[in-house]
Amino acid sequence: MNAVEAAGEQGMFFELGSSLFSHQSEWGESDADPTDLFLKYATDLKLDAGKIKAAIDSHTFDSKVDRDLKDAQGLGVNSTPTFFINGKKYIGVQSIETLRTTVDAILSVN
Repeated sequence: MNAVEAAGEQGMFFELGSSLFSHQSEWGESDADPTDLFLKYATDLKLDAGKIKAAIDSHTFDSKVDRDLKDAQGLGVNSTPTFFINGKKYIGVQSIETLRTTVDAILSVN
């Protein structure tokens, strides 16, 4: 998504991505263009909303987003979050304990 990639250029990829995810019911269930909401979230994070809007309007990151989508589809990813740890796919939210146990088990073998 162009907005999140543009936020990444400002060092805030995960922060805007998290904001979009947590507000998904606000923008995702509407037929309206979500750009104004995305810009509001960016402004709330003290991002340069002008740069975000320019990236959205010019489709700056379309090829990167399309490539990432094709990569995800090729791996069978169809929902978020999806994690891969040492080639094994984990779908949905995982507890920190599950992730820690999984990684520790892999590290203890190596």
